Amino acid sequence: MTHIATSPLTGTIFAGKANKTGTAFTGRKVDVTSDVMRALIEKANYHGGVFEIAGGGETWTVTVTKDAAPLSGEK
Repeated sequence: MTHIATSPLTGTIFAGKANKTGTAFTGRKVDVTSDVMRALIEKANYHGGVFEIAGGGETWTVTVTKDAAPLSGEK
């Protein structure tokens, strides 16, 4: 089963195979941070910029806004 988790040291999001208890990766893990962030932006865009995530008795409101000015060096 594929497992996705965030490194508590670097904030990097990894995907890979988990051990039987789901507490650690076994073998190769892949940095999927950019893919997850892009999917998060697309999810927010689909929902008009705001959506909720609920689980474990908690709810988070995710709000994504696009900056009006491009990054320096971009057009």
